[in-house]
Amino acid sequence: MKAIHTISCCLFALFSLSSCSQLWSGSYSPNHDNCVANPSACENGQICNPVTEACEDESSSTTDLSTPVNTADMSVPLLTPPTSYIFPGLSATKLDFPRDAKYSIEAQGPAVIYYTLDGSEPKPGMTTTMSGQSPLSLGAVPANSRIRWSADYGSGYALDSGHEFLTQNTNPSPPDLGAIPEYAVFDLNGGSVVTVAPGTALTGTLRFQAWQSTATGYCPGCIIQFVVSVKDVGAVGCLNTVTGYGSYPGQSASVPFSFSAPMTPGTYPVYSGLTLQFSCDGTVATGTEVGLVIVK
Repeated sequence: MKAIHTISCCLFALFSLSSCSQLWSGSYSPNHDNCVANPSACENGQICNPVTEACEDESSSTTDLSTPVNTADMSVPLLTPPTSYIFPGLSATKLDFPRDAKYSIEAQGPAVIYYTLDGSEPKPGMTTTMSGQSPLSLGAVPANSRIRWSADYGSGYALDSGHEFLTQNTNPSPPDLGAIPEYAVFDLNGGSVVTVAPGTALTGTLRFQAWQSTATGYCPGCIIQFVVSVKDVGAVGCLNTVTGYGSYPGQSASVPFSFSAPMTPGTYPVYSGLTLQFSCDGTVATGTEVGLVIVK
């Protein structure tokens, strides 16, 4: 039976004819009672059943021999992968900060991220292509870099369609108030994207750099808050200390946030930004997107 099984593998798996020849060139020899190995074993009016490897009367055979047995269906399309994101950014195609900023690329589940920083197409094996497991921290990306990436979710999935993002630096010494957020980090998974059930309690932190206006800037006397908010939820984190950070480059800080995921399935971006209020009063900031909540 060892020789029979070897023959069956060669006939019906996706091996080349040369591979079969190599198997038969070893110590194995055909079993002449097996009609697969010895087609002449069947008499007139008989056909060879590739499943049982025996001759059958053609008139009584119930086996459909028009379709190869155990042949992989190469026509089955690969699954469309979920998209991947860059943070801060999410839906943005570019961001403009006064200095190099920290970015992270993240897929919706286990995946390998292939990326470049010079605008070239990311291709595994190319010298300009880098890779890492999602969520992938890129560290401080130089200003005016063109980031391109794709996520590989593994067997059964097509490659995530390519993405492109531009880091800009058109105002390296701003006179007006401003902030540079990093990417949100959820305590649930250490990433910026979470997929949860409705109502799930979520907590996390967001690092940022912020500053107030100079004496000749937009609002030198403004009381400033740095706020984290979530679509359809509202403000979920706030620091009322930016007014004391001074003009650019200001100071760096970290703000905690906490909230319950919305009850309706959908996608809910996490935003960050500055507000001009007298205190952290729940005013929503809808600036740069720094995370994403997916409710299922």
